[in-house]
Amino acid sequence: SVFGAGYGENTTVKGDTHVNIAFTGTAINDSEIDEAVATSTDEEEHTYKLFKSNQTIMDIIGGVIGCAITVVMTPFVALAIKLDSKGPVFFKQKRTGYKGEPFTLLKFRSMKVNADADRVMATRDDPRKTKFGDFLRRTSIDELPQFINVLRGDMSIIGPRPHMEMDTKRYTQLVDEFMVRHAVKPGLSGWAQVNGCRGEHKELRDMEDRVRKD
Repeated sequence: SVFGAGYGENTTVKGDTHVNIAFTGTAINDSEIDEAVATSTDEEEHTYKLFKSNQTIMDIIGGVIGCAITVVMTPFVALAIKLDSKGPVFFKQKRTGYKGEPFTLLKFRSMKVNADADRVMATRDDPRKTKFGDFLRRTSIDELPQFINVLRGDMSIIGPRPHMEMDTKRYTQLVDEFMVRHAVKPGLSGWAQVNGCRGEHKELRDMEDRVRKD
């Protein structure tokens, strides 16, 4: 692929070509991506451009349809959230996005308001979940507001799921090639999710498997 280098690596193999590129820290510079594209073969560059144009079209169409569904469902979901627990309808959290830049991710609130929201990852039997929130999470309805993120340009329909900033800083140091996943926009869903890598990651190997599939 065009983007093949990992955190802390200086050289990686892309097809039959070596690309000198290093994704360091928790951000990716434009020059690093430009260099990867510039040193790719004509076929790879054409494939990349085709992917980007198709992705943009899909994001616009999918984002509009998704936002329309969200608008219709919001009054009913909001009423249920308010009746179930005190707090806002929407949950907002900083996540790591394209090129390692932070953005504000939107969700329907599925947990009680708590001080650990940005520090402690949600688990399957998390005691912070509300009764209606458990339903929202099991059905993924809580993710619907992220279609707004798609139209804003923060996310794509398909791509690696964005992590909390705290997790990005942690796993950048622990998982090889972790920052490669930020060379594309994060998505509502991706290859890792449809292959079972979703929800909590209890062990380091869980995150390593997720990154490989991303």
